[in-house]
Amino acid sequence: MAHRTTGDVIVSVDAGTQSTRGIAFDLTGNLIAESKANHPINMHELGWAEQNPLQWWSALCACLKQLLQVVPSSNVAALSIAYQRETFVLLDSKAKPLRPAILWLDQRALKEVEKLENLLGAEKFHRITGKQLDTTPSSVKLLWIRDHEPDLLRRTWKIADVGSFLHHKLTGEIASPVAGADALACMDLEKKVWSGDILDLLGISDKAMPELVECGCEVGVVTDEAARQTGLKPGTRVIAGGGDGQVFAVGCRALDSSTLATNLGTAVTFGVHSRSYLTSAYFRTMAGCLPGTFLCESVLRSGSQTISWFVNSLAQQEAEVARLAAVSPEKLLEQEAERVRPGCDGLITVPHWRGVMMPYRDPGARGITIGWSDYHTRGHFFRSILEGIAFEIRLVESGLAEAVAKRPDVIHVGGGGAASRLWCNIISNVLGRDVVTSATHENTALGAAMLAAWGAGYYESLEEASTAMFRSNEVFRPDQMSKLAYDSLFNNVYEELYRRVGDLSKILGSFALGLS
Repeated sequence: MAHRTTGDVIVSVDAGTQSTRGIAFDLTGNLIAESKANHPINMHELGWAEQNPLQWWSALCACLKQLLQVVPSSNVAALSIAYQRETFVLLDSKAKPLRPAILWLDQRALKEVEKLENLLGAEKFHRITGKQLDTTPSSVKLLWIRDHEPDLLRRTWKIADVGSFLHHKLTGEIASPVAGADALACMDLEKKVWSGDILDLLGISDKAMPELVECGCEVGVVTDEAARQTGLKPGTRVIAGGGDGQVFAVGCRALDSSTLATNLGTAVTFGVHSRSYLTSAYFRTMAGCLPGTFLCESVLRSGSQTISWFVNSLAQQEAEVARLAAVSPEKLLEQEAERVRPGCDGLITVPHWRGVMMPYRDPGARGITIGWSDYHTRGHFFRSILEGIAFEIRLVESGLAEAVAKRPDVIHVGGGGAASRLWCNIISNVLGRDVVTSATHENTALGAAMLAAWGAGYYESLEEASTAMFRSNEVFRPDQMSKLAYDSLFNNVYEELYRRVGDLSKILGSFALGLS
């Protein structure tokens, strides 16, 4: 066990899609200081989503410098990074980006999904990688690069996910935790090695892939140059964190199949841990941060991003009022939505704003809102999005529970959406189970801190670190009348809605992309 010194802190980094957060925790999970730096998403072509990877590094440096104005660098015992998955960048021999990074939500590779299915087969791809074959896995976009930018692929020295890119900037090592690198979908997940079958199809050598390390292991130490740019002390230990979804599950204390970890973030992810390697149409299988585990994780690509779209596109008045009142526009919209009855007076939204992954594997799907009438308001539409996401969680979670042979007893929620008491109540009532929030909504960062504290030797196991550093905040219990109303709508409408009109939705999505 590491010797504890008064004032020891762990710095965790949540390198997300729209921002990077730096958070300092003490060894009992108390949040000491936090910082944030935004980085934009470039969507200059329909369906595309890219970022300049150097902005990830500048955002990380900005966050750490802010933190270290509060926390002395000498008190930082270790640092760990959780990061957006599937996003990757091609690096040349000097570790410089050859092109903008392609993000997980990018949908340019629709034709490559079909091509990879013909070359390998969707079932074999799923069996090897644990992932459904759609536009999300990085390997599909690497196939797009092979076909559209072959010269760049030939010049590539390393293919780096966000974690290995930032690890290299900090330590000089291009290394990724297995529970994170697996999201590239180039790995034989059950064996936890790079897959020759996948890489051969892409024309990529395994030498171009990051070194694989286990979560909680030391990646390296902060170099003199990285110390100069970040303010960290040279030699500070960098401990492998993982992909944000896997790290989140640890940070909200969902360590087995009895607890459903639900992240109400840009995308909504929810899942349970399993000791067995399982595959199903209802989830994608990820490597778990806990030794010997896999995370059976379902994904709704459009989560709080759909809410952001609603605010930016349809609630400009509320946004201006909120700015003047120094509150968030989401808060004002929630106040409107709270006055709407459960079920939104017959308005239902299917939240497939950017396709659907589980269980239909349909990247061309689009959102559906049905039941409009002249008594519906903006508050109804806003609430129907919150309810639609909850209905979608219920639809997919029922299949997940059947595959795992265990229905979770409780739902632990985190992410930015967990700050919404209305949304937590809706999820509790739609799924009919207790919903627990934690003392911090920064569960991904907390999970990274748990991994760093364990890896630095302060705890003998990750379970011990999680027990010591997690604390619950509020419990939402189902209201029987609301639950009955939601049961009726789910059973009679929502469960069949996509099956009945999904084909029409897909045609409209193709029309928008100019594919029909």
